[in-house]
Amino acid sequence: MSSSKNSKSKQKELSPTVPHKKFEYLTTANERKFHTALRCCLPSHYSIHCQTSLMALVQPVERKNNSRTWAKRMDFVITDNDTKVIAVIELDDRSHNQENRQKRDEYVNGALCGHHKLIRFQTKRDYNSREIAAVLNQELNLVANADVVLTHSA
Repeated sequence: MSSSKNSKSKQKELSPTVPHKKFEYLTTANERKFHTALRCCLPSHYSIHCQTSLMALVQPVERKNNSRTWAKRMDFVITDNDTKVIAVIELDDRSHNQENRQKRDEYVNGALCGHHKLIRFQTKRDYNSREIAAVLNQELNLVANADVVLTHSA
């Protein structure tokens, strides 16, 4: 009887609801500008997925490493219309110069290596879809083109 009493008291300690804060967008303002430029230069038979869990792309062989992989999200994943992964895109801002971010990037690079193509772009104030298309054409041999420049709005 005392065992069930202990479990009931533990349940009381854990509230069934916790306050949450709503986010309007899956991405930051800068990531949305990149997404728009990327969308403009991709042929229509490709899709862009935002904030995709690394665990949706690869899974560690040893289960004990799952949490390291599960907790990481990729900025963008390009797939074909059948959801086959074509490439993973990460936007690297100044935070990627920090030691902890460099370790995270190293882990992501290693996790994706040999499995999915990872393309890193430096964040910018403006994104030119023609420049993004050139990188995609070079890295993936995609027929990507566009002529859109998105500027930062103050």
